[in-house]
Amino acid sequence: MTLTPGRILAGRIFFSLWVGFMLLSAPAILSLPPSSAKVGLLAGFGTYIVLWIWFWIRALGSEGPSAAIAVWAIALLSALLTALAPISGADAMVFATVAAGAAFRTRPAAAAVLAFSVVAGLIQFEQGAPLDRAFQVFLNDFLVGLTAIGGCLLVRYIRQLEAAREEIARLAVSEERLRFARDLHDLLGQNLAVV
Repeated sequence: MTLTPGRILAGRIFFSLWVGFMLLSAPAILSLPPSSAKVGLLAGFGTYIVLWIWFWIRALGSEGPSAAIAVWAIALLSALLTALAPISGADAMVFATVAAGAAFRTRPAAAAVLAFSVVAGLIQFEQGAPLDRAFQVFLNDFLVGLTAIGGCLLVRYIRQLEAAREEIARLAVSEERLRFARDLHDLLGQNLAVV
């Protein structure tokens, strides 16, 4: 399998569509009575959706700190939306762990995934969830984040293998040229010796 630009774009679009899971909380937010809190939640919700899509389509893999800034903004909005969510047991922090696993190198990604997972569990516990439910949220977010790290490692290794395959093909052509030149040299040498 070759990682063509089309396949990479398709993968990014696929992950940006994960924002659809966030839309499941929209009816609960819309059913709240009109208030400034509802307006704030809707604004945060809209910002989150735009930020998530921008992260996957434009920021990820770009030069500069835009991906890291997007990850921390997603984490902050995830924590706020989870803490203020009107849905019992809602957890938007899992999106932050996926973004961190995709954006950072392995060790920083693992540290960010762990931190975001702890925050997710603490928010659940603070909202009155039993300790086992808070631990389940922590474990779920942590494992999902590790899966994102594993996916990024897989993509990185596929790219390295493709580069190695191209180098092997280039070296094979070079070796064939050297063999042909050696054979031609030997043939000319034999002809000269016969003469």
